[in-house]
Formats: sequence, structure tokens, C-alpha cells
Amino acid sequence: MARTGVAFLMLLVAANGRGSVSAEFGADRFAAGGTVLATQAVQGDFIAAGGTVRVATSVKGDAVLAAGNVELEADVAQGLYAAGGDVRIEGSVGRNARLAGGRVELGPRGRIEGNITVAGGAVALRGSVKVYVQAAGGRVLIDGPIAGNVLVRSGHLTLGPRARMLSSRPALAARSEASAAR
Repeated sequence: MARTGVAFLMLLVAANGRGSVSAEFGADRFAAGGTVLATQAVQGDFIAAGGTVRVATSVKGDAVLAAGNVELEADVAQGLYAAGGDVRIEGSVGRNARLAGGRVELGPRGRIEGNITVAGGAVALRGSVKVYVQAAGGRVLIDGPIAGNVLVRSGHLTLGPRARMLSSRPALAARSEASAAR
């Protein structure tokens, strides 16, 4: 792990704000730069950082993404870890997703086969989640099908017209900051 961490730091230094650079170590791909666009399939894990990171191809392992703008338009076979100013997920994630950002959206075409844990100023969950949702945000919108339980801590929670609790024993636990202060 130390060797791959050093390699990623070297990529960050090499990018130095000029375009982007990438390198492969075995099946894993590392990328960094102002704009990182992944268009060729990744056979292992994909680790990327930049001003904008856009994943438009499949990732067979985990994806670890950090950027001002993160866009996932393709499928990740394993887990997704993403943080940024704006994080938008339109692909599917084979396991769990851990997301954080100023604005975080699981779009209508987005699908999480495991759990989703998300924190953001504004969180919108319009896609489907197969297991459970844990969300914290200033504003949280749930407007898609959730197969498991939902735990939300938010200043403002909205359940949209497409929100569905598909569990045979659904549990929605929501706590707003306004009610917590009383």
C-alpha cells in the first residue's frame, strides 16, 4: 500500500495543474490533474483526483474519486468512495457507496447494489438503493426506491413522489436539527 500511495503522490506532483497524468500498476489505474476523464475500461481499482473527475467507463474494482466535480456515468463493480464540491452518480455500484460533498446526487439512472452512506450540504437520492441509506445533510431529498432502512439526519428532509420503501418492515428514522435543538 505504501508503494501505491507514493506513486499517487508522484502523479499529483507531475500533474502540477497542467492537464492530467495517469499510470497503471498491475490492473489498478491512478490519475490526477485539472480534468481527469476515464474513457478506457479499468480492470482493477481506479484512484483519481483533480479539479474535475469524470468516469465514463467501467471499473472492475473499487473507485476512489476526489475532485471539485465528480461525475460517475458508468458502472463500478465493487465499492465507490467519492468526495467533492459536486458529486453526481448516474452509474451502478456493485457494493457500497460512501459519498461526501457540497452537493451529492444519486441520479435517476444511478443504482447502488449495497448500502449508501452520504453526507452533504444538499443530498438528492433519486436512484435506487438495494440495502440501506444513511444520510446527513442540510437538505436531503429521497425520490427513488430504497429496499432497506433509511436513517437521515437533516435540517430538511423531503420524500419525493418516487420515494418507495421496499422492505417488508421498512424503518425511516429522521431527525432534523430544529427538533434536536429543543
